[in-house]
Amino acid sequence: MTRPLSRASQARRTASSLDLAAEPPREGELKQAWIYRQIRSRILDGVLAKGARLPSTRHLALRWQVSRATVDLAYDQLRSEGYLVSTSGSGTYVAATVPDQFFDAGARAAEAPARRAKQARGIDIAPLLTSEIGEPFVARVADPALFPLDGWRKALQAGTRCVTAEQLSDRESLGLGRLREQIARYLGVARGISCDAEQVIVLSGIRHGLDLCARLLLSSEDRVLVEDPGYLHAAPIFSRHAREVVHVPVDASGFSVAHARRRAGVRLVHVTPAHQARRASRCRCRDASNCSHGPRKPTAG
Repeated sequence: MTRPLSRASQARRTASSLDLAAEPPREGELKQAWIYRQIRSRILDGVLAKGARLPSTRHLALRWQVSRATVDLAYDQLRSEGYLVSTSGSGTYVAATVPDQFFDAGARAAEAPARRAKQARGIDIAPLLTSEIGEPFVARVADPALFPLDGWRKALQAGTRCVTAEQLSDRESLGLGRLREQIARYLGVARGISCDAEQVIVLSGIRHGLDLCARLLLSSEDRVLVEDPGYLHAAPIFSRHAREVVHVPVDASGFSVAHARRRAGVRLVHVTPAHQARRASRCRCRDASNCSHGPRKPTAG
């Protein structure tokens, strides 16, 4: 999603054009938003194929009788949201994988109960989070072909030369003391969080942290609430330690507090507000009062 298709893949694609008649702007719609909507809808409809090269901003501005700066702003927005990618000296292309497939809340809500139960047990999740060499990107998973193996090997070899037998004994249950000191120092400088090394725990990742929280906070009689859509691994982890995991739909303000209050016996709620904010900013619904994606960010003219 961060680079165009390979040249061989591009050669197999039918050239797509923006010479098609454009729909007129909606009432009160800014020109930048109009251009954004025209291009995005054609990408989602398949009129602009994955890997298709877009015309330069100057040429598109002449075709659609708008300023080049307006087209630049629309292209920038499409790039920032993952619909377009640019290569220096080559041009702007439709992304190999567009972001909408990762945010289809409607399809997820319509899943059969049996499929929902499978996901709770951890089945069907792994194929969504794997990435193979040469295949398009999966959300939040890097292309393994881009991993700097040579640099990683050198850093690993340099690091192992300093390892002592005491460090290998794993006597510090919270993690290596010097590492926790550096983390605490970083949190103070970069995040404004005042803490010391004794308040830091080194874990192997998000799932390790969620599992630790579940073991400490939950009992077999508790109920847990998670966002829908939300982090895919949260429900399977909590379901191993709680009586029930309830999927709460996300509304215009994010996690639905009103919906959550109707649930009794809830011990823990897992939310990801930063991710839902990014999702909300993608919405371009005309009627904001009936929008199910969340509040929109203002768009420059």
